[in-house]
Amino acid sequence: MDVFKCIVCDGSFHEVDLIVSEKMFGLSGVFKYKKCLKCNTLQLTNPPNSLERFYPDTYYSLTEKVTNRNKISNWLRFQRDTFELGRFSLSGAVATILVPNLSFRYFRSMTNISRASRILDVGCGSGQFLYNLKAHGFKSLTGIDPYMLDRKTTEVTGGLNLWAKELHQINETYNLLIFNHVFEHLPNPNKTLLDAKKCIPIGGYILIRVPLSDSFAYAKYSENWVQLDAPRHYVLYTRRALIDLFSKHGFLCLKQDDDSSDFQFWGSILYQANEKLSPYISNKTAVLNYFGRIRLLYFKMLSRLLNIFGRGDQGIFLFQRIA
Repeated sequence: MDVFKCIVCDGSFHEVDLIVSEKMFGLSGVFKYKKCLKCNTLQLTNPPNSLERFYPDTYYSLTEKVTNRNKISNWLRFQRDTFELGRFSLSGAVATILVPNLSFRYFRSMTNISRASRILDVGCGSGQFLYNLKAHGFKSLTGIDPYMLDRKTTEVTGGLNLWAKELHQINETYNLLIFNHVFEHLPNPNKTLLDAKKCIPIGGYILIRVPLSDSFAYAKYSENWVQLDAPRHYVLYTRRALIDLFSKHGFLCLKQDDDSSDFQFWGSILYQANEKLSPYISNKTAVLNYFGRIRLLYFKMLSRLLNIFGRGDQGIFLFQRIA
């Protein structure tokens, strides 16, 4: 029986393969994931030679922009995010209850981060998160994403730069690095953290959001769990494995919460039905027509309960470099 070495903890694992196909776009390929017996992460063991075709121009993170939303939605999100950053308003408080934004809320826990701090978003896609920060007065924002190549080589606008680069190509230092659903896409997390340390001084932060395999959704849906996202996701972490990995590289976990959504249910059910995800992922009307309002409300309520009890399928973590 084949024995593989875990790329997270150097443990071995030789459990039965989880056989998965690419389901977002319905592209060809059969991919295998194994579970580490030491840290319990799921890892892709037969990655394709090139991932270029799995990140087409229509990949959601490369196309989504804040400005694509309607004016009312934009206003509500702005009020919510202003509230999450620490400025009270009644409209912001209501919007936060309905649709919280933990990524912005976590800025309150970064005591030495200001609007002038240097922030790098790794794997920024279209730059949506950075545009949102810019709207709230942050003045030194940089985003990098290798898949901007041949799509958008660089964009510069008043303190916001987007570059078609990878982390190891960055020579500048930053106060905060963001990996917003990016870390699971990286084939060598230990090297990534070594590269990150070159960009962050002692006391600097990493804010990271990732899918979590020690979740109710993975236990329920297995190979149809929407967050497997083969073959784009190399590693699906458990909470403990991610914290231990960062600790090994000199980072202390300051804060962690589950922030899963109803996507874990409707996306996985679509996969169970052999539906491609791409027609639904940015089309709320299509999702509503398929599932109906009552069923989607149930998914949202169940997701909130899972987050409270630490069984959501994605989480947000704040790390500070201490060594």
